[in-house]
Amino acid sequence: MRIEPQTAWVDTEEIVLLHFPKEDILFSKDEQAERKALIEEIQTKDTFKTRTFRIVFQDIEGLKAIISRIWGLSEKEVILKEGVTIPIQRILKIDYEKR
Repeated sequence: MRIEPQTAWVDTEEIVLLHFPKEDILFSKDEQAERKALIEEIQTKDTFKTRTFRIVFQDIEGLKAIISRIWGLSEKEVILKEGVTIPIQRILKIDYEKR
């Protein structure tokens, strides 16, 4: 996955300080469906809690990225360690981190 130069890398602890708009970052229904299918695929694999992911998302200030394990998934959020969450509708890209 290519990360844009203007993307700011953040730590899990910083995410709780971010503000997320309610609108979906993806305008296309096809892109939204692809994201949903990818998250459902991740959720069905037994190893998702042991794999590291690269997640690109947008808050009110702009693009952010994090490399983290996913501890859980709900219908509306990706859950990282210590219960920190990112709203799914604000996720632009999510991919396995290459080892």
